[in-house]
Amino acid sequence: MARYPSGIRCQSSNTRRKWKDRDPFSSVPQDIRNQAAANTIVKLRKLTAHGASLDAQDSKGLTPVIYATTLENMEILKVLVSEGANINARCHLGRTPLIYASVLRSLEMARCIMEQGGSVTARCHKGRTPLIYTSAKTNITTKAISPMTEDAEGDKIAKSLIEKGAEIDPRCSSGCTPLHYASDAKRHELATTLLDQGAYVNAEDNTGRTPLHCAAKRPDNDLLVKKLIRSGAKINQRLNGTVTALEIATKLDAINGSVIRYLVKHGAECEMEDPIVKRRVIRAQRWLKLTMQL
Repeated sequence: MARYPSGIRCQSSNTRRKWKDRDPFSSVPQDIRNQAAANTIVKLRKLTAHGASLDAQDSKGLTPVIYATTLENMEILKVLVSEGANINARCHLGRTPLIYASVLRSLEMARCIMEQGGSVTARCHKGRTPLIYTSAKTNITTKAISPMTEDAEGDKIAKSLIEKGAEIDPRCSSGCTPLHYASDAKRHELATTLLDQGAYVNAEDNTGRTPLHCAAKRPDNDLLVKKLIRSGAKINQRLNGTVTALEIATKLDAINGSVIRYLVKHGAECEMEDPIVKRRVIRAQRWLKLTMQL
């Protein structure tokens, strides 16, 4: 299915719904599609034979290899690379084909690009690597797949990147690591993989935020909160000297009782000045006391 490589995320749910399930070639028979692809490769070889630039960029710096990546066309990509195209070509934002494949959760394309020599440590202008991009939330929904499936594909891409030597704790320009992004996106399996590979559980971004702070602000994220604490996360560490994970969890608009109770049970400081926060902490303490008596 055609993808749109100009950005890494759509701007609204309405935009996502607009493109979801839409395939402009859905009515074209498969044999005609295959023939069209074969004709494209023939034309491509003729163009290169006549001196066409394989790394030519459009107004956004996108090259043929990047377009092949976003279109998930491995055959075209392989032909381009075999003819001398740069597999690590960058657009004006500094993103490489492997970064685009990671953003789009395209597992087969990501593996193909790595096999062709794509750099697993390349950084865009914001300092983000392919592992950071595949760890972060994505709003791209151009395929008829669920967010859970996208996360599963992202987890597999992350594992492939790590196997190819990707750095576990790269920091982007904001100081965040892949574990920060995975915790914020409620990606329990990916966070577990990162921690098992030695990710620093108490890494701080430029504002002093840790992965535990990121996880605590998401409702129903108790599994990831538990994993981080069991892996050594400092439960009372303050974000830039101000709030703890417990205070973050209690200030959510959504009820976050399971996370609050777990933090209270495992030694979070409970002295709060905010009356709403204090009320929620007292409620959690009473619930824990009651369950211990049962």
